[in-house]
Amino acid sequence: MESEYGETISGGVSIGGGLIMSGTNTGKVLAHNVEGELVWQSQLSSEVLSAPVYFDGLVVARSGDNKIYGLDAVDGTRKWVYERKVPPLSLRSSAGVAIDSGAVYAGFSGGKMVAIRADNGKLLWDATVAIPKGVTEIERIADVTSNPVVAGPVVYAVAFQGRVAAVDRVNGKVLWNRDVSSYAGMSYDNERIYITHAIGSIYSLDYATGKTFWRQPDFLHRRLTKPFPMLDTVVLGDVEGYLHYLDMESGKEVARIKLDSQPVMSIVQGNSSSQVVVTTREGGLYAVTIGEGASLQDLPTANEPAESYEQPDDELDVGDQSNDASDAKNGKTKVEPAASQPDDEFSGESSVND
Repeated sequence: MESEYGETISGGVSIGGGLIMSGTNTGKVLAHNVEGELVWQSQLSSEVLSAPVYFDGLVVARSGDNKIYGLDAVDGTRKWVYERKVPPLSLRSSAGVAIDSGAVYAGFSGGKMVAIRADNGKLLWDATVAIPKGVTEIERIADVTSNPVVAGPVVYAVAFQGRVAAVDRVNGKVLWNRDVSSYAGMSYDNERIYITHAIGSIYSLDYATGKTFWRQPDFLHRRLTKPFPMLDTVVLGDVEGYLHYLDMESGKEVARIKLDSQPVMSIVQGNSSSQVVVTTREGGLYAVTIGEGASLQDLPTANEPAESYEQPDDELDVGDQSNDASDAKNGKTKVEPAASQPDDEFSGESSVND
């Protein structure tokens, strides 16, 4: 997608403070008013891969070289920059930031998450979400590649080839963690955390302890999006353009709908609690609504397998401590309740600032 100025929009679009904000592959942050007129642009040090975020007169943007910028929302002037060293090898991702109550939360390569002050960019704390393991640089990748999720006094983050962790927002202390690898990320709703595993399973975890409510292993190697809770379901998109609806209580697939042949890239809230807006890779934009008085039974049935459900040959497998790899080998497809999860999947309190 290109702007009228010939810039390729690489970081998505966001709205806040009367501005429409976007990032480009040349490292520019563009701010337009609601009439579409350019108000200002600001040059960052590298491409912008996530949508800028507005907060209290500030536009916070992240560049691809792991720098976070605080820009004045009036004219785009730079107020502060936060940066940190990264490992020699890291994943290219569209991880951005989460902002709440004056604090900016962001995950980094090497399994770290930080909290910085929104007004001046000063570090409040950093926490260890995952510890890199292995001999080679590839084995030691443990990057937080998705946005942290804020829920009350806790902020959650998950790392690829690493762990999911719950962190106290006041002091950065890790309250609990467990081994789950994710690239797409997580979401929170009604005291539950929903995570897309790196090779396709979906987890529903207790927000306070990390214990498993259920695990749905039917979507291995489907390259799923981040889960999106909606009404009594969890919605996910996959690599072949399908939108899947899972029952929030059991994890069973209750409906699916084919949008197009391109991978689903994002799912966001529509203009009602029963609607989602979905984008696909080649620019498809869809609004999918469960009609008033209708139910998921009105969507296409999920009882029959999709015709194109063949596993991609070029999928990268990842090694971690979960059961997903063995499930794929053994052909296990049933939804597993919490009682079937091995005890060693849960680990207790962890250290920070190591």
